[in-house]
Amino acid sequence: MSFVIYPSYIELLTEIAEAAFIASRESIEKHQTSKRRKSGPNRQSMRPGIDTPLWNELRKRIQFHTSKHGAKAVLARELGLPRQRLHQFLREGSAMPDAERTLLLLGWLIQQEKASE
Repeated sequence: MSFVIYPSYIELLTEIAEAAFIASRESIEKHQTSKRRKSGPNRQSMRPGIDTPLWNELRKRIQFHTSKHGAKAVLARELGLPRQRLHQFLREGSAMPDAERTLLLLGWLIQQEKASE
């Protein structure tokens, strides 16, 4: 990968996580009362949607930084993914990355936000 996480990024990561948590708290409370118990087997993995407010916030921020032509292709290459799979994560919202790639996306986002300051 072409980016490195330094100790100073941990502070920025903490700030981003806190901002995402605050942004998602209202959404969680709003949907908690309307959430119905799903019948059937217990799901092992989560699907993107209203039950994943932290992923939704991360996705929104990554979409902002990948709006330039070719930016998603470069990011997909850095993650070792086909562009179509990244499209499913970011635009379609039909899939979520695994934990390792989510952390890589978070590190990439930290670098992008740091560079745009």
